[in-house]
Amino acid sequence: MDRSTYRMGGLARSLRLILTGVAAATVLTACGGSDDPEPITPPPPPPPPPASYTVTAEAGEGGSVAPTEQEVESGEQASIEVTADTGYDIDGVTGCGGDLAGTTYTTGAITEDCTVSASFIKKTYTVATDVTEGGSWSPTEAIVEHGDSTSFVLTWDPVDYRILTTEGCEGSFADDTYTTGPITAACVVQAQLQFNEAPQCDAGDDTDANAGDRVSIEGTGSDDMEIVSWLWEQISGPEVVILDPASPTLEFDAPEVTEVTTLVFRLTVTDNEGKTATDEVTVTLYPVYPELTGVAMFAGDARAVGSTVTVYLDSSEDLRSINWQVTKRADASAVDFTAINDNAAIEFNVDDVGLYDVVATSHSGDSMQSMAVLTSSVPAPDPAALENYDGTTALDEVVAVVLNQSWVVSDTLTEAELTSLITSDYSTLNPVAYDATQGLLVQYDADSILVREQLEMLKLQPNIASVNQRVHVGVNAEISFSTALPDDGDTWADGGSNWHLETEQGANFVEAWNTVTGNENVQIAVVDGGFYAEHEELQGRYSHLLTASQSAHGNGTAGAIVGASNNGVGVTGINHSSQAVLARWGVQSYAEALAQDDANDLRKIKVVNNSWGPMGNNSSSISMGIYFSRSYRQLALAHQDVLHVWAAGNDGRSATYQNGALHLNNNGSYSPLSNIMVVAAHGSDGLLLPYSNYGTSVDIAAPSEYLGVGAVNAGVSEYYASEDDSYGSCYSGGFNGTSAASPVVAGAASLIYSMYPGFTPAEVKQILVDSADTYVTQRHANAASCNGVPETVELPSPIPVLNVANAVAMAQDIINSKVTISHYMVNPFMNQVQFIMTSIDNNLAVQSFDWQLESLSAEQNWSVTDSGTGDVGIFAGMFDGDAQEHRLTVNVELYDPQSDTIVNASRSYTFSLAQVFINTRDTVNLNAIGGAELQIANEAGQLYSFTGYSSESGITPAWLKPGSYSVYAEATDYQSSAVSFTATTDEPQTIYLNMTTLDAGSVGSISGRVVNQNDEPVAGASVRISGGELTNGYFASAVTNSAGEYVISNISKVSSTGQPIESFTMEATASMHTTVVRDEVIVLAGLDRVENFRLNELEESEEVIFADSFENGPGEWSAVGMWHLESMTGNSLYNLLVDEGYVLFAPDEVADHAYLPQAYDGDYVWWYGKADTGTFIGEQASSDTLLSGGRSTSSNMGMLTSPVIDLSNTNQPMLDLQSWWEIESVNPNSSGFDLLRIQVSMNGDNFVTVRTLNPYVDPNDTQRAAKPFSSAGYNRKPVWTNELLDLSAYAGSQIQIRFQFATIDHLYNGFRGWVIDHVRVVDRYSEVVDPSIASGRVEHPDSAELLQQLRQPQWQPEQAQQAPVRDSMDGVQR
Repeated sequence: MDRSTYRMGGLARSLRLILTGVAAATVLTACGGSDDPEPITPPPPPPPPPASYTVTAEAGEGGSVAPTEQEVESGEQASIEVTADTGYDIDGVTGCGGDLAGTTYTTGAITEDCTVSASFIKKTYTVATDVTEGGSWSPTEAIVEHGDSTSFVLTWDPVDYRILTTEGCEGSFADDTYTTGPITAACVVQAQLQFNEAPQCDAGDDTDANAGDRVSIEGTGSDDMEIVSWLWEQISGPEVVILDPASPTLEFDAPEVTEVTTLVFRLTVTDNEGKTATDEVTVTLYPVYPELTGVAMFAGDARAVGSTVTVYLDSSEDLRSINWQVTKRADASAVDFTAINDNAAIEFNVDDVGLYDVVATSHSGDSMQSMAVLTSSVPAPDPAALENYDGTTALDEVVAVVLNQSWVVSDTLTEAELTSLITSDYSTLNPVAYDATQGLLVQYDADSILVREQLEMLKLQPNIASVNQRVHVGVNAEISFSTALPDDGDTWADGGSNWHLETEQGANFVEAWNTVTGNENVQIAVVDGGFYAEHEELQGRYSHLLTASQSAHGNGTAGAIVGASNNGVGVTGINHSSQAVLARWGVQSYAEALAQDDANDLRKIKVVNNSWGPMGNNSSSISMGIYFSRSYRQLALAHQDVLHVWAAGNDGRSATYQNGALHLNNNGSYSPLSNIMVVAAHGSDGLLLPYSNYGTSVDIAAPSEYLGVGAVNAGVSEYYASEDDSYGSCYSGGFNGTSAASPVVAGAASLIYSMYPGFTPAEVKQILVDSADTYVTQRHANAASCNGVPETVELPSPIPVLNVANAVAMAQDIINSKVTISHYMVNPFMNQVQFIMTSIDNNLAVQSFDWQLESLSAEQNWSVTDSGTGDVGIFAGMFDGDAQEHRLTVNVELYDPQSDTIVNASRSYTFSLAQVFINTRDTVNLNAIGGAELQIANEAGQLYSFTGYSSESGITPAWLKPGSYSVYAEATDYQSSAVSFTATTDEPQTIYLNMTTLDAGSVGSISGRVVNQNDEPVAGASVRISGGELTNGYFASAVTNSAGEYVISNISKVSSTGQPIESFTMEATASMHTTVVRDEVIVLAGLDRVENFRLNELEESEEVIFADSFENGPGEWSAVGMWHLESMTGNSLYNLLVDEGYVLFAPDEVADHAYLPQAYDGDYVWWYGKADTGTFIGEQASSDTLLSGGRSTSSNMGMLTSPVIDLSNTNQPMLDLQSWWEIESVNPNSSGFDLLRIQVSMNGDNFVTVRTLNPYVDPNDTQRAAKPFSSAGYNRKPVWTNELLDLSAYAGSQIQIRFQFATIDHLYNGFRGWVIDHVRVVDRYSEVVDPSIASGRVEHPDSAELLQQLRQPQWQPEQAQQAPVRDSMDGVQR
């Protein structure tokens, strides 16, 4: 642009300004002028307009200019904006003489029209490259115009390097070429390469495996990128099939090998770049050595010394690698054995008595099974010595008492010590064999009275637990308690109902299973006739099988408890987790079963089921029940940590005939053991089934008649099944009898133990009994009653009914209390009881506690007797010695070390103790013996370490847990003494310990109890003792108290003529009860023996021919002498001569006077005596002196004769009367004085003596002139006695009965005479007499022995009595 251009521009600009100013002035004038017209002055003429020029702008490709044209005054400049398009730069601007500054082009002064031209040029960029080690770009860079693309080629080794990234210039990489995007700026193309590392490979650790195992080894591989393939190959060893060679996991089934074998495998891994790595792994294969976990162990039946025992494992595996060991437990010595059946079994010879431990251990040592084998050397009994043996029945089928052998049991003496005791002190007893369970077997002359005496003495020997008659139970004898099944062709079809498990009618297991179904650490022993172990319900459900015998009955009992559950067939067992130990019945097998504790001492036998009775079905007597149950009671005493469950038996009567006798001690007294349960059977209607035994010796009732496990026949598992689905009723076809009820209780007990194995048997028994909410009170009278119109009979005592859901709930409550409590007596002569408190939870430890002991008073108020605190779970407290029931309350803090917290718990524990007063006295004069040393032993013969001493009154209190005991006494100048007794909590008891002076000779005493068939005490029963001809019949009597107890002391074993009385006869009678006569009763010098009696109550089984209680006057009775009717309604009459000093009180006469008795029945009695003196002295001699016994002026005699009694239509008439008498004790024999005779006449003239009541035994007391002899014995208070005489010899006749009393002389007549009441003659039908429950035998009322005792009349007229002549003061015959 030239200057003219710029100048023209300035001129134009001046012109515009001038014009603008003129115009503005015009406007202002117009807008603000006046309304008055002014004269207008014309403006001067405008200057000529300035010159203007056109400036044109033009742009080439790649840009634009603005404006493209403009008018510029001359001399002025113009501005033009030059804009390059994207991708272009301004290349140059020309024209109009201007300059470019940035994007503005300013012209020079415009003086003419001119043109501005702008040109543009495309941009270019440098594209550089960059690459890491391992690669190169080609080209390394490029110059690229804006918007164009370019390419670069990358070169690298794809094996050693991998491209991680290519980037820059918004391009992309394909194959080896990177193509940029359109280039709009300088940029860099980059490539990042990475060195390709080789992969890592690990084939896993070398491993061991057993042949047959599925081997699995996990291989691993790693790479900096990716493993793309795996390959397993076998390098060496027996060829195997690799299940998936391309998998990271090597998996194959190990082949069978016979020796240790090595297999090598290689794993190859390849990464995505093709690089590989390898590794090898070695697998060492071992031959299969089976483990023994869950493998049952069997044994054959041989156990005798000299036999070969076979033990084998129940497994189909190869057992050649099993290690066996046999040792004798006594000395741990090894026993040689022979492996048989490819080492699956062994045999060894028995050369000693005792336990052999057989252990099988797996090759690995990780598992084992063990069995205890109990051997015996007991010889078979002499068949001639078996009671009632017919001589033809096979001995292995016989059940009988062995008359010439007994077991002597001691828990404290060794075999040698026991043998020494017998051989040195008991000459008539010969040791035969020793058995670890039953004791020392002694043999003797069964007919010897001396033997019987020594056996009775041995029973009272310290450290002797019991002396039990041996019994023989043949191995093939049928002694189960199931009833016969009907044979209807298809008895064994599967089906039926498990009603016994259900809630409504059964024992309510279904609800109980919600809490507990079992515990593998609890075992149940099932003792029975044998087992079909291959039955589908028993497979895998037992750990030991100790017999080869087979029995469907055994399967029924085992299956009820542990039958397989949830297997789709058959029955549901009660316990689903615990296993059974199966053993054959018998003492040895029973003891052997109890020895089968787990080798690691975890699993324990807690309960034993016994659905059988050692005496078999239909036991003939309670004596048999006692005889046959002794060994099993002894086993229960020896294994007090086990609950022993027994079926009650199927006799339909008192269970004491059968297993209920287990609750009787050796004397026949009811003394239940807390770890024995006797089970009765009830049906679905809640009634006792007709065959079930019952009574006080039954603890609980449970269901019977249900689907049961049976035999295996030709490989088919069979069942006790009902064809008509009549389960729960009599003889349904299902498993029945008390045999079926017992395992229901045993199974229930196993569930309680499963909840807490630390429960004691006493606690489990109490839980099962106390949780019952219903009781059986009636039984079906017969089988027809079950299926027709019910005919029921009231039970003598209600029986609790098992309710397992309740029992489980009660057990849970105890468990929730966190602790269990037990008690025991350390010192029985001190009213202090010891407690043991144990935490139920093994994770909680007793840290501290406070306790309070209370006793229940007679007014039924609890009072605190002691309290304290402690931190050890053993402590002692004092109780009220006059109370029987006590209660301990404990608040305890238990420490939980896992959470470091304290858990608080409380427990109330109620218990009972028996209070016993031991009355130590002289057996002759009954004087108290003070200072006697006393020691008590329990039923097992174990002596308490503490001793007691009798007080001056002779009475020593003791406190004991209920049970059977013996007390031993030593006193200066007295023979050692002992007495057995049963401690009960009913009420305080007095135990008379009668002691004999060293110079008194052979004098002893007998005590005991009289009960009825329901074990209830019979009060007022008469118990008499006779020495036969040597004592002229019964010479002493006693009457039972309210507890049924009696004592007869001062029994001389020597007659007045010096002859020894080897044995005695005793009689127990009570109104409306059977009479029991027992002969061969032994009296022990200086000791007290127990003789108990059971008298069955009589139903109306007699016809009364004659009866008179004398309430209506004398009637047709005729009386001579002092006989007269006397009202004896109270104790108003008494012997004045006692008060005056002529006669002495009997020591047991505790009243203020020597009263006559109250009438036995009503008010009136016949009495031989006079009311003025209360004696039969008549006229007293004036020369009488004190302590003379009362001297008359003359002898006297009287007779009381009955009306005529018609026995024409009788069969077995009996005279039954009550008699009370007291006479002299100097010579009171039948050839002596004060004779009391009962006589009979058929013609009213010739009377024959049928019984003389007088004793004839001279007491060991030379000073007895003033002492009485009475119906209770020498120097004893008289008692009412029942006289029962057989009159069957007079059946068909008319008779009269006469009671004759004759003093014979005038000496010793100051006693109370003879009182008679309640005279009856009855025609008694034969009754089955309840047998003896102690020594001696019971006789049927019409037996020859009883008739001899009752003195059948000898048909001869009464002869005159020629009495010896006695001096008045020294008339004692010696």
